[in-house]
Amino acid sequence: MAGRQSKQDTDALFAQALSLQSAGRGDAAREAYSAVLALEPEHANALNNLGILHNSAGQHEEALALFERHGDRVLGHDRL
Repeated sequence: MAGRQSKQDTDALFAQALSLQSAGRGDAAREAYSAVLALEPEHANALNNLGILHNSAGQHEEALALFERHGDRVLGHDRL
């Protein structure tokens, strides 16, 4: 049952982050996506969206690291 609650928490946090991002509240969205990643470190959509926010804020190194993690997650392999 704990796993199910954790998944629901992650889904709710992700929905909140997406809503904040859509409303143009980048700082709050970054915090919410980070909370999602604290619960599920390889959440592909959170990695991607957080990368987009970092990129648009000029934080290119942070964005690149997140995009690389996203790509690894989507492709299903680890970097060498």
